[in-house]
Amino acid sequence: MGGDTAETVTQTSKPVLDKSAVPDLVHHIFGLTVTHVKELNAYDDLNFHIQVAPVHSNPFIKEVCPDGYTLKALNSVESKRPAIVEAHNQLMWKLKDEGFSVPYPTRTVSNTEWSVERLTKTAGPRWRPQDDSEPASDHVVRLLAFVPGQILHSVPYTPTLIFEMGEMASRIANCLKDFHHPVYDDLDSSWYLRSVPRVAQFTWVVKDPTRRHMAEQAVERFTKEVVPVIDQLPQGMLHGDLNEQNLLVSAGADGQQHIAGLIDFGDSHRSALVFELALVIMYMMVDCPAELPRLDVGGHALAGYRRHRALTPPELKVLKTCVCARFAQSLVLGAYAHHQNPANEYVLMTATNGWTAFAAIWEEPEERLYARWEAIGRERWAE
Repeated sequence: MGGDTAETVTQTSKPVLDKSAVPDLVHHIFGLTVTHVKELNAYDDLNFHIQVAPVHSNPFIKEVCPDGYTLKALNSVESKRPAIVEAHNQLMWKLKDEGFSVPYPTRTVSNTEWSVERLTKTAGPRWRPQDDSEPASDHVVRLLAFVPGQILHSVPYTPTLIFEMGEMASRIANCLKDFHHPVYDDLDSSWYLRSVPRVAQFTWVVKDPTRRHMAEQAVERFTKEVVPVIDQLPQGMLHGDLNEQNLLVSAGADGQQHIAGLIDFGDSHRSALVFELALVIMYMMVDCPAELPRLDVGGHALAGYRRHRALTPPELKVLKTCVCARFAQSLVLGAYAHHQNPANEYVLMTATNGWTAFAAIWEEPEERLYARWEAIGRERWAE
């Protein structure tokens, strides 16, 4: 997602980079010869999956990745903070070293893990501006080892996949328990769950009065019930955007799809650990199939989370409020981003089914919802 404050939701500048310009850019920075380019979905950055020839001119690459690479050009706001890129890289290396299937950075011909390049704002086969008068902006460009697999969004959701997403959230928390980088001490973003109170200034963009009122109520409840106790909840590192676009699946020995990889650490930050689980529940509710009741999602995810980390009573108490707050945050900020840039349809992906899912959990009494989730844990996932 991205953006460091509510203000930068309007200022974030997505890079302009034509597919035809990618080979020259990659050769310039990384000394690799591109043989294939495919643009990938991205919210406010620009991502391409590339394949490269085995012969190259980069002395810092022993052998090329057989699955290719993800070329990432960051938006102009985040490109002004390269220290954050360094923090993300260290976090990815930590997870990789602990056995997680995640991307990791490739070194440039200058022996760095990223490069800042001035990209033209003119679409076409050039990435370099012709002269100083041509509109252009600086962007961090990096190359990450491509993680093979299908994105979760491309396969039908199952209770097993949702359970494994819950597991992933708690495994990340455990793995990064002792991880620290000073950049994470004071990071801020409108997309962090603790920033939900800021959403109130954007709810006007929701034209349907019933939906707008629901979003406003969810923001108000989070502000009153969660904000005062955030610092009292267990804290740790979060991926920050565990959704259907950032988790990869592959077929296991049983022929079923299983969570196999994790990508995109652009929203990683330190906060209340329960927020990660709330995000998992929210995103899985949006597109779950008809045969899987939306209100069951939290039961499967919670059971998976508890497999590796116990949820404290104060965390469970705020969980539903956090899920509803994330619905409001994602739907409102997505609508606002589309209002600012109507050409960016990606920001509306959650909205297709999101409001229906939001209403379903918002209207369900908390006591009955938690009883339902606990029953699923006992009956389906008891060890």
